[in-house]
Amino acid sequence: HSNQVTPSGVTAVVISGFTTQTGFGAGNLEYEDPWTIMRTATVTTEPIIEHQFASSISNRILGIINHDLATAAYGTVTVEYWTGAAWSSLATKTITTGDNDLFVGWSDVVFATRWRFRLGAAASNFFIGSVFWGLRTVMGRNPTAAGFNQTRETPILIEQSAGGARHARFGANKRTGILEITWSRALHTDSFFFHELGEYELL
Repeated sequence: HSNQVTPSGVTAVVISGFTTQTGFGAGNLEYEDPWTIMRTATVTTEPIIEHQFASSISNRILGIINHDLATAAYGTVTVEYWTGAAWSSLATKTITTGDNDLFVGWSDVVFATRWRFRLGAAASNFFIGSVFWGLRTVMGRNPTAAGFNQTRETPILIEQSAGGARHARFGANKRTGILEITWSRALHTDSFFFHELGEYELL
């Protein structure tokens, strides 16, 4: 949540190791629009894409949305930030064919104005729809998508009459319902709200 990539927040997108096609430049990655694509023309060395921000920010997750990196034979993505003196690595993730939207998370809390990711080695031409630099909230309870589960339980009771005979009857019907809520992207305040509901068993 809280994507930091906006035209007002990003001062520059700097690339190295490749060139881009006309109309599909690195500046397209200043926008949170997966169809405003950056597309390479030639790849000569390891591709590196850097976002420079207007102020020092803390990120906890990188998202690469709408891409063909696996098809283009890229195997890993490594996240780095500028300490003021050198680049420091935070996390590396293997790229698989199922990663149509690729997310890399880490636990370190650091602030920087320059954030970048590397794609391991030179390979084929590729495209990227948008880049997400932001925060993440890990929920203690992760519901099944779009589920509302109900169970009914009716206990069988055994009663004894005055003459000693035993009779079986059904008790009161008991119904238990579980509501599961999903969201495409929640703000920090929304996540905290859901967490509080779950913590105090109000949900």
